[in-house]
Order: sequence, then structure tokens, then C-alpha cells
Amino acid sequence: MLIKLLKYDWKYSWRLLFLLNGALLLFSILGQLGSHLLQSGNYTVMSILAGMYILIYTLLFCGSLITTQIILIARYYRNFYTDEGYLLHTLPVTTGQKIWAKFINHMLWTLINILCLLLSILFLAGPGEWKYMFQLIPDTFSAFSKTLGIHPVLIALGGLLAIVLALSFMIFSLYFCISIGSLFPSHKVIASIVTYVILYGVVQFASLAYSIYSVFLVDRKIYTVNPSGIPVDPIYPSPAAGTFGVIYAVGMFLLLAGSAAFYGVSYYVAHKKLNLD
Repeated sequence: MLIKLLKYDWKYSWRLLFLLNGALLLFSILGQLGSHLLQSGNYTVMSILAGMYILIYTLLFCGSLITTQIILIARYYRNFYTDEGYLLHTLPVTTGQKIWAKFINHMLWTLINILCLLLSILFLAGPGEWKYMFQLIPDTFSAFSKTLGIHPVLIALGGLLAIVLALSFMIFSLYFCISIGSLFPSHKVIASIVTYVILYGVVQFASLAYSIYSVFLVDRKIYTVNPSGIPVDPIYPSPAAGTFGVIYAVGMFLLLAGSAAFYGVSYYVAHKKLNLD
């Protein structure tokens, strides 16, 4: 039944999201083609057109990122906590399956959106910059590998895990806010937005505090190895490599724990405190 829910959600959302992300890619390709045509034109006209293009591309880029999330979270809200919920909640599926179907569809479209954003940057940069950009990726992994003493493949896998957990945290936090807002007798959307603003502030403060503490741990570890503070040849792997590992592990645990907590609240509200009024 979970597969059927996924197919239904995908069928509902793919047209609009495909057009939105496709428009961004098409506009970036047109920008690359237009840049060659404008090089031979009047400088003043070229500057005006280039400025207009950059403005429109920036709006489309940000709009694609934000609108994708708005469409997906609005779909979750309407299906769970409006009149549409009468249909959804009569289906012979568990509350967990309903939430996971929304989550998987949300995650897939978020990843597709991120991929389209990156491709639009590549298309806009043009083939002349691709060699440098693609070379930068292995060079970055190689530098991290040398510094941390870890194989590049493990670093890549760790990065992918961090991306998945970070996106999961974001998606479940949105579901959490919608669920809390649904408990209010009226103005549920406003209540959800206020909940999100408060949660966002708390998360940002906690992230800043943890980042500052992490920097302190790394600096302290390096200073312990080189207390004089006099620049010396780099040590590989870095004396702080183990500290980086601890910071990473704790960060991943916090993201996982936060996602689980948001999911738990969303599940409880949808299962025990459902309010469709």
C-alpha cells in the first residue's frame, strides 16, 4: 500500500515540479547561448540585458528552491489536516505509512530540485569552466583525505549521509510545525508558521553554539600539539583528525535524534490528535 501512496503523491506533484525545475534548466541554457550572441553586440545594451538576465535567473533560482518546498509541504497539510484528510484517513494504511509516503516523495523531489539547481549553474557557467569545476571536486576530497587520514570514498559516503540526514531533519521539522499548528482551533497555517519561526530560531542558536564549541575543540587540539603557535609544516593526518570525527558523529546523531523526535510528534498528532475542523 505504501507503493500505491507513493505513486499517488508522485502523480499529483510531478507535473508542476517538473515544469518549475525544467524552466530553470531551460533558462540557464538560454543564458549560456545568449552570452555568445551578446558578446558581439553593443556594450550598453549587452550590460542591460545581462543585468536583467541575472536578476530573472536569481529570482527563478531562489523561487525554484522555495516553491518546491511550499508545494510539497502544502500537499502534506491539505492531505492530513483539511477536508482532503477525510479521504486519506479512511484508507486501509497505517499512520506511519502515510507519513513515510509523504516523506519519501518530499525527499525525492528535494534531491531532484538540488540536482537541477546544480545543473543550472553548470549550464550557465559553460563548457569552458567545467574542467576546472570538475577538477575542484576530487582536489577537495583529496585535501580532506590527506588532512583527516581517511579514504576519499569514506569522506564521500560521510558527506552523502550528512546530506540525507540534514534534509530529513528539515522535512520532518516542517511536518512537526504543521502538526503543531493543526492543534489550534483556528488559524492553523499562521500557527504553523509561528511554530516554524520559533523552531528555526532555536535550531540556528543551537547550531551556532555547537559550531563555536567545535572550533574551540579543534583549536585546542592543534594548540596542544604546537603550543608555541609558531607556524610549522603541516602534520598529516592533522592532530585534530580524531576531534573532527567526534564532531561529525555527534552532529549526525543530533540530526538523527531531531528527525526521530519530529517524526514522533507528527505521528502522535496524526494518529491521536487529528483535527480536521
